[in-house]
Order: sequence, then structure tokens, then C-alpha cells
Amino acid sequence: MKMLNKMAFALCLAFLAAAGLRAQTGDAVFAGKIKGYAGKDTLFCYFGAVNEGYDTVAIRKDGTFSLAKPMKKEGTVMVFWEGRNARKHDALNVVLAPGKTLHVEINPRQAAPDSVVLEAEFSGDNADKSEYVNLAYYYSNRSAELADVTLARLPDFKTCLAYVEERMQRLENVLGRVDDEDFVAREQKNMGSRRSSYYFSYALAKEKAGGKVEDDADFNAFVRSIDMNDTANVADICRYLGWYYVAHPGLYAPLSAEAAQLKYLKELTGNQDVRNRVANNFMMGQIFLMQFGLDPTSPEMKGFLEQYLDVATDSTYALFVKTQLDIIKRNEPGQPAFDFPVRTTDGKEVGFKSLVGGGAVTYIDFWATWCGPCCKEIPFLEKLVEHYKGNDKVRFISVSIDTNTEAWKKKVAADKPAWAQYIIPQADKSEGVKYYNITAIPRFMVFDKEGKLYRSSASRPSDEDTKALIESLTR
Repeated sequence: MKMLNKMAFALCLAFLAAAGLRAQTGDAVFAGKIKGYAGKDTLFCYFGAVNEGYDTVAIRKDGTFSLAKPMKKEGTVMVFWEGRNARKHDALNVVLAPGKTLHVEINPRQAAPDSVVLEAEFSGDNADKSEYVNLAYYYSNRSAELADVTLARLPDFKTCLAYVEERMQRLENVLGRVDDEDFVAREQKNMGSRRSSYYFSYALAKEKAGGKVEDDADFNAFVRSIDMNDTANVADICRYLGWYYVAHPGLYAPLSAEAAQLKYLKELTGNQDVRNRVANNFMMGQIFLMQFGLDPTSPEMKGFLEQYLDVATDSTYALFVKTQLDIIKRNEPGQPAFDFPVRTTDGKEVGFKSLVGGGAVTYIDFWATWCGPCCKEIPFLEKLVEHYKGNDKVRFISVSIDTNTEAWKKKVAADKPAWAQYIIPQADKSEGVKYYNITAIPRFMVFDKEGKLYRSSASRPSDEDTKALIESLTR
């Protein structure tokens, strides 16, 4: 990346003045131009590091843009780009601060038919910091030079050390141009972690490619240099555990990868503070994945939570873990149905327990009218119902968690489903919703002929496995 000269910077400031946009106390100004603007590009700024949320940058017809954002402190801001009909979009990292103005010229370069790479030239306040954080982001997220597939081709760890060092030296050279002692000191502390992250990326990629890194004396020397009892090395310990699990297939089977790594952690270090910090890192990762569909009631999750309690003594997640284990126990196969009130479209209240059993396998759909994915499953559920029409061994039921009863009634009246429809009154306060931990929908449950829970999170009607599941229970 090349810095703009002083004359160009002066022109940038003149442009800002002409636009009537001046940095004021508390306002961080982010401005610039998109080269070859086609009228379709969009910029989104994410101020996550400084807790300022999102903002959309308006782009003028000539490709220029400017955003004045009230900020309480300096911080790294991620700028997402969308446009040119690309499916793979790039991003920039910039440093903005109250009362300061950063200018950038963005050149969206088409790297492939479905991807664009952003080339940027910075000027103005924090241009040096922005150049540094953007290069660091490039190396961490989109550089082919440090991609796993590239690292895996390196012949040995000694070559890897030299290869990574060459690129880290480029980054350090850019950092050396930053005139902020605190910023430089903080980033220099991060350099060691950056290097080791690439070393472990090499090791992991090599293992996945069929290599055996444990046989490399230089890699072993690097691992021995990590004090596994030092809390300063938590990030490296997490990386080491990830590599070690891949390098030792079947470690503590049938435990999941995360549970097995926690079990090994207890052998790896005797420092309880280190154990707690590493275990908490793993827990945060699992909680994050739960937000994106990871089944919180699965046997794998149970194994992980049990290992967490065995390894960690920190109370940070203890209540969550114990609560989750209790939920898992309630959702295990063979548990009798929990009874709670549900209502028919005409307002009649019945117990949930009365809906299952009686010699029929019951497939239950928990849904809501406002849930797009739920509504997309309805046509597939209709096909299942039609397929088993007249078969008294199978029962289909939809249970809505809508809090707007009228919206639910309207939807049911319009669809005219051929299977039973119920709603949970005051679903947001329902003991049944809490008992079965219905925090994400659509959610499908299967009860056996005796009314006992067979599967708490069953496959969707659109899944080909669903019919096979029903068939296996009705033979």
C-alpha cells in the first residue's frame, strides 16, 4: 500500500471542506472515494471494537463518500464492502478517532468472477495506523501467502519459521512508521501471538494433508518453548490443543473434539488458572455456535459440558453449564412427556401430554407465523401428512409459540392444514417452552408410541432422513 503525498492530502482536506464536513470534537470523520464507482457499491462500518454499533456510508454518484461518527475513543473499525455482483466480499480495517479525519481511496479489484479484493491508499489522521491494521487483517484473513493450503506446501517447520518471519517483518516495518508509542507497544506484544498462530496453522494444515509434524525436531522445540503453565500463553495453548487433537485421531473417543481437548488440557497443565481460562475460551466458542444452530441438547454437548465442569473451577459459566445439563437430561430419549397447557383454534385448552402416545408415533413441529424458515417447512410437512394419510400409527401436530394469537388463527385459517394445530398460551412465559428449551425454531420433536421422548431435535420435514426416521418407529 502506498501513502498519498502531501499535496494529495491537502486536496483531500479541501474536498472535505467543500463538502461542508469538518471534524468536530467527538466526531470521527471517515471519507474517501471508490475508484470506478458503478453506482452499486455499498460500505458498512462496524464499530464493534468501540461498542458504537453499525453505520452505513452514503456514496455519492462520483464515488466519493463521507461519514461523521460520534466516537468516545479511538478504535479499529471494520468496513465491509458490497457491490459488483460479487458473492465474496472484502473488507478493510481502519483506525478512527474522535476529532480526527481519515481519508481512503478504495480500488475494488475483481480477483475472480465472484470475488473482489479491496486495494486502499490512506491519508490524513491515523493513516499510518490504518495501513498497519489493514495489512494485519490482510495477512490474517485473505492473504494467499499465509493461507493454510500455502503453508501446507512448505517442506518443514524450519522453512515455515523463515517464511512467516519474512511476512511479519513487512508488518513490523509498517508498524515502525506509526508515531504512537502506546499503539506500537500494544501491537508489538501481539506480534509473538501472530507468529505462533501461523506456526500452528502450518502444523494443522500439514497434519490434514497427511504429514506428521510431531516427527519434526524444530516444531517440537517450538512447542517445548511454550510454558503450558503460564496464563500469558492461553492463546497458544488453545492452538496447541486444536493441533494435538487432529494429530491424534480418536483421542478420548467417543468424546467430541472440544470435550476431548478439555480432557487433555487437564493432563497438559497443572495451573488451575490456565485451565479455567482455556476452558472458558472453549465455552465462549460453544455458546457462539449455539446461536447458529449447534444443538444444545446433543450428546456431544453433554460430553463437553461434563468435561468443562471436570476441568474448570471458575464460576463464570458454572450456573449456565448446570442449567444446560439439566435441560439435556430432560431432553434425553425415554423421558415421559412434560405436561403443560396448549390451546386449539377454538380456544379449548388441553394438556400437551395428552397429544402424544396412545399407540402412535408423534411428530411435532414447534413454529411461529413470523418465522421464515418455519413457514418454508410447511409445504414439506404437508407432503409428509399426505404420505401417511390413513395411517393411525403416525400423528402430526403443529404447536405455535406465537404471542399474537390472532396472527396464528389467520395463518391457520388461510392454510387449512390437514393436521392438528395448537398454540402455547403466553409462550414467552410457558413452563413447557422453558422445560424443552425451545429457544430456536423451527424445532421438531418425536415421541414414541408410548408417549416417551424419542428425539428432542429431530430432522426437518424437508430432510430426506425424516421419513426414514418415522418408518423405523412405525414398523
